Amino acid sequence: MFNALLPKQPPLAFAYWRFQKVREDCYRETRFDIAAKGLRNTETLFDRLKIYEQRCRNRGRSEWRVFASIRETMQRGESFALAIKPFVPNDEYALLDIADESSREDAVVRGFELAEMAAKAKRVSSSTTSMQMAYPALLLVYMYAYCMLFGGVIFPQIIDVRPLDQWPELGLFLYHIDTFCYQCWWLTLTVLIGLVLAYFSSLKRWAGPIRDRFDRMLLWRNRRDLRAALLIVSLGLFDSNLTLRAALERLMKTADPWLRWHLATMNRRLTVRSDETHACPRHRNLSGGNRRHDHRCRRS
Repeated sequence: MFNALLPKQPPLAFAYWRFQKVREDCYRETRFDIAAKGLRNTETLFDRLKIYEQRCRNRGRSEWRVFASIRETMQRGESFALAIKPFVPNDEYALLDIADESSREDAVVRGFELAEMAAKAKRVSSSTTSMQMAYPALLLVYMYAYCMLFGGVIFPQIIDVRPLDQWPELGLFLYHIDTFCYQCWWLTLTVLIGLVLAYFSSLKRWAGPIRDRFDRMLLWRNRRDLRAALLIVSLGLFDSNLTLRAALERLMKTADPWLRWHLATMNRRLTVRSDETHACPRHRNLSGGNRRHDHRCRRS
């Protein structure tokens, strides 16, 4: 009876969440399959997607909807990178897209290898950040629980024995703080949830000089180092005949606002450096001509 109430197909959002857990294995097995068969066309990818879809169906996993959606998008003539784009982060999509457009023979295998490394690095970075923040978060929870205990249970009993006008200043200060924590717990919880949501939403969207200072702190530093490493390996996938400026402009098309700001800053610095390089020889010629003119005048 309960099975009849359940939906026949799992929601795509739940399948997307489950796919995030297995995409690292998907990259690795697909890379091994392409390297073994030596094919660069879509036949190997179609076979691999069918195997994944059938395997998840047999095991009752919801990820089969993601693999079926990728396979159907590729059947309409789209590339694998564009088909998997709605289900992976932008940096991993950029690696697969660059590898698909590259003319190197091992570019596809290299692209899946780098995408696997990116997924693994994100998993390790996320677990490291969680471990670093677990102990401070636990201390804050304990402190707030003690504040609610004093503000809701202990201090009201003390007031019955000794009125507030007889309390010292430090006691009054602690009383007001603990009472606020007990009575306005919903406000504190709302502010905490808002800060957490603002932090995660600002990772990709907030950019500028002020964000550059925050990137040196713990909560933002790990992600900055990871994105910098992914940027370096992304540049290594481009063809050798492509200039650095063209590669940066190509990456800006798929970058989020945070990475786009950094790429624009790098591109602007390259422009300034090139202008200075072109201006220096002319400046040296002019200064040399002036010295020769002064030497002639001294002779006369």
